Amino acid sequence: MSSPNTNGMSTRVRRALAVTLIAAPALMLFGGCAAQSELDSRDRAIRSVEERNIALQRDIEAKDSIIDQLRSRIGASDASMNQLRSRNAELQAQLLTTEEELRSFGQRLGAVAGMIDPSTERALRRLAQRHSNLFGYDPARGMIQLKSDLTFASGSAELTSSARQGLQQLAQILTGADSVNYDLMIVGHTDNVPISNPATRRNHPTNMHLSAHRAISVRSALASFGMSPQRMQISGWGEFRPAVPNPAKGGSAANRRVEIFLLPSTSAETFAGSGEKIKVKRPSQQTKVEENYPMK
Repeated sequence: MSSPNTNGMSTRVRRALAVTLIAAPALMLFGGCAAQSELDSRDRAIRSVEERNIALQRDIEAKDSIIDQLRSRIGASDASMNQLRSRNAELQAQLLTTEEELRSFGQRLGAVAGMIDPSTERALRRLAQRHSNLFGYDPARGMIQLKSDLTFASGSAELTSSARQGLQQLAQILTGADSVNYDLMIVGHTDNVPISNPATRRNHPTNMHLSAHRAISVRSALASFGMSPQRMQISGWGEFRPAVPNPAKGGSAANRRVEIFLLPSTSAETFAGSGEKIKVKRPSQQTKVEENYPMK
């Protein structure tokens, strides 16, 4: 027969066991919820990291693209710089050549100044007197000047009929036996008024073009009248060598001109007419002009 204490203890054990059995599922349920919540939190953290990684990767790719573009631009800039350096070198070489040509031209002009042979000098003076509206003559510079307003129509490089007649007489002088020792430098000039007529611009885009084209027209006319092409050189200054200051509005007629300089021939042969070689004595630099006439 059990004692009261033993019975009381058994009752308490049974009650504790019952409570444990009842609480165990709740504890297990609670523990499971906590674990799931932790797993969900970790999943969210992982997804956040992955999304951040994706965003960073896109950012890196965008920056790589910008870097590639910059490298491409740098490469293009380097190529452009090399082209500019090459072009600059070409222009420097052209400048040196031009300076040398100008020095040579100045030396030749200095050799002629005041030393045109008397026969040619007299013939040119008479030509300028007969056609004073068309020609001017400067014996000190060995230069014949054609006034462009009478030589060409406005904005044109086509010679007027009166200009062609005057150039024909000039060619007769310069193909004579006393004049075949000279080469010609034919130089065109304009005023400072820009070319605005679209029809004119198609043939002469700038004043530089117009001045050179007019010099070419004079050369072609002289050649058609028997001057040897081997004796003639052309150039154009455009508006950059005015004879007088241009007014504020419109250009000065004095600046619209073509100048023909007589220079000692540099050819190994002397040419008369259309390339015919002849033997003549070259003028000596000691030749003196018998008379000194003012420019007409």
